Amino acid sequence: MASERVESLIGKLEKGGLKTREMNGSLAADEWNRILYDGPPGWNVRDLLAHVVSAERRLLQIAQDVAAGGPGAPIGFDLEAFTAEEQSVGRRDALK
Repeated sequence: MASERVESLIGKLEKGGLKTREMNGSLAADEWNRILYDGPPGWNVRDLLAHVVSAERRLLQIAQDVAAGGPGAPIGFDLEAFTAEEQSVGRRDALK
């Protein structure tokens, strides 16, 4: 059985996931292109959601590495460069 702390974290993650799904599910088609952050490059709602999904995958990899005794994020990891690349890849994929 998981500890009380782990159960609390699981509950928070599930609640956040539900809130995100509800919010994104209620967006009209034209709202996905609404600019949230001015550039360069600008971010719209779709860009932000793609970033969150991508970041969650990478954070899971880092957490698994730490749990296995590894260092986690590599030395010199550049969060800004990672974020810019993820947004660029997301936009290229959207055009396919």
